[in-house]
Amino acid sequence: MTISWTLYPTPLVTFRSTFKFLDWEKTKYLEQYP
Repeated sequence: MTISWTLYPTPLVTFRSTFKFLDWEKTKYLEQYP
């Protein structure tokens, strides 16, 4: 997550990228454990 802060200094963009990352993690988890 530290890299995200470095690449996206804008708080809003960082928030959106973090949200996408969490959503991706959730999807991966649901696919792994149906």
